[in-house]
Amino acid sequence: MVKFNDELVCIDNSIELFRLLGKKYTIMIMTLLANNKLKNQNFNKIVNDLPGSDKTLISLRIKQLTKFGIIERKSYGNITYELTDRGNEILRLILPLFRKMQYDQLI
Repeated sequence: MVKFNDELVCIDNSIELFRLLGKKYTIMIMTLLANNKLKNQNFNKIVNDLPGSDKTLISLRIKQLTKFGIIERKSYGNITYELTDRGNEILRLILPLFRKMQYDQLI
């Protein structure tokens, strides 16, 4: 439980999600899919758009993101991935943190 101002919030259910968000390539995959909504994003395109990435690790992250309902696997003759509504909402919620870090030059 975390108390912030006068609100008490249970964080136990979120711990696994925060662990995933902190892992290598997670946010990069999410932002890549968010930035390319109109394009089909298959596995090879994701790997190619993340220079120096590890295919095995990207594959693992995609499976984890799918398990958490953050991205969705689609099959239209070939397999593509897209951000779900939940994934978009998570990005929308953490965007202010990215802005803060950018403006404060904390990165």
